[in-house]
Amino acid sequence: MDQLLHHYAIVTEFLWTHLSPYQNGPSSKGITVLDLEGMRLRDFAGEVVTFVKAAASFTGEHYPERSGRIYVLNAPSFFGVVWRLVKPLVDPVTLAKVCVVDSSSSGDGGGAIRAALMERIPFENIPREYGGGSMIPLGYAPEEGMLRDLMSYNNNQQFGGS
Repeated sequence: MDQLLHHYAIVTEFLWTHLSPYQNGPSSKGITVLDLEGMRLRDFAGEVVTFVKAAASFTGEHYPERSGRIYVLNAPSFFGVVWRLVKPLVDPVTLAKVCVVDSSSSGDGGGAIRAALMERIPFENIPREYGGGSMIPLGYAPEEGMLRDLMSYNNNQQFGGS
């Protein structure tokens, strides 16, 4: 859990120190996309809950008001029950930024997801997996390469590699 939280902190810091200056600097807002496809009820327990609470606490403490929108995609059928339990624990300002989108029951081939994402993201920046026009597959954006290089460099420095 400590390693996962450490990784989350590094990725979050990378986002705000390396990518944010190219947009709106300290007033930049992030868009978080959580795809819950394949999640099962038992996946919403134990360490997952611990991690989500710790990550939310870290983000709230170090990066308050940096969240612009949070999209929850492909929510499973039981998610409504879980969400009703969690909602009262979420800060009202953050709650207003959450958009739960489930296209699996609408049969529109992802049109609901694409439409929701297009509220804040240009079509050409939305991954094809979500009905957008991005030619870059998930995991291959230049920024992700920058992060991998930084992580590799940090690991080599920390563990004495070359």
